[in-house]
Amino acid sequence: MCTENSDFVMIGKGKRREAGDCRYAFKDRVRMKEKRNGKKYRCTGYLCMAAVCVVLSGCTANGKEQQEEYKQQGIVAMASGEYEQALELFQQALDLSGGSVGTQEIDICYYKAAALYRAGRAQEAVEVYDALTQYDDKNADACFLRGSIYAGQRDLERALEDYRQAVERDDENYDLYIGIYENLNALGYQEEAAEFLNMALEIEGDSAYNCLNRGRIYIILGQYDAAEKALLKAVDKKEDEARVYLAQIYTLQQDTDSAKEMVDAYLNSRNISSEGLTLLGNMAMDAQNYSQALEYYQQGLACAEVTNSQELRKNEIAAMERCGQLEEAQAKLAEYLQDYPGDQVALQEQQFLTR
Repeated sequence: MCTENSDFVMIGKGKRREAGDCRYAFKDRVRMKEKRNGKKYRCTGYLCMAAVCVVLSGCTANGKEQQEEYKQQGIVAMASGEYEQALELFQQALDLSGGSVGTQEIDICYYKAAALYRAGRAQEAVEVYDALTQYDDKNADACFLRGSIYAGQRDLERALEDYRQAVERDDENYDLYIGIYENLNALGYQEEAAEFLNMALEIEGDSAYNCLNRGRIYIILGQYDAAEKALLKAVDKKEDEARVYLAQIYTLQQDTDSAKEMVDAYLNSRNISSEGLTLLGNMAMDAQNYSQALEYYQQGLACAEVTNSQELRKNEIAAMERCGQLEEAQAKLAEYLQDYPGDQVALQEQQFLTR
């Protein structure tokens, strides 16, 4: 439902997070989008008033255009840290819905909840999620995001209740299980976090998708033999991205020849992705091979389809700094901040580069 500019999360691969930081739940929502296929939903009663906050007025084609304009203006305001202004714009967009609730209205509700959370109005954000979960009993996103708020508030009981409900609603989404693990683990709840990885390992199936994701989970658990077995099986099933994770394992085991073999095989495949190249870049950064990392990040940005542009652009800037390309890094950072003005970490980095 949300685009890459959303403040809600997509569940990503290999992203580092700080303890106590639930930003995981408020970034790109790409993989966790629900596929509603344009279906329209009628909104009545409590949901109409409490969750979607729609005024029952007709919405013409011009109204839809105006609704999209308000939404985009709200996104820009939120990225700039103007959360109250963003809330006004999102509400104006919702007021044009006309009582019929489709993907656009639901999407705006998620943006509104994000703005409420960022504005320090967490309870109001929770209320939006409450209504979204009641409105659509298959909606895992709202359960996950509400649980992430509770986790950040150290309300573990309610967080776990929501997280468990989320995986019940989307029980084959490995990224969801991993995301919950990362949130809880970052907050120091290691035992509860591991529960969700173990649940993911119980997912049945022997497809390339299953094997790849089991391998990812075994890597997180430090069970490299099991990870290698699962990932090699994924490779046999033509899942090229599994080679990147195998390279990660071999690197950790200091088997540089096998790691290079896997990297070369992946780069020679026809299924190179921006995320696979990001992981290769991160591995090169860890190995202090900054020029190679920069090359991978730039290749990722040059992919026909880039699903993690913001992450890649930040990583590219970091690699440029490590390579001593400070002027280029400063120029790239200025461009980045034009697109993501609310990134406080990047703003601090800009102050460092301009000293």
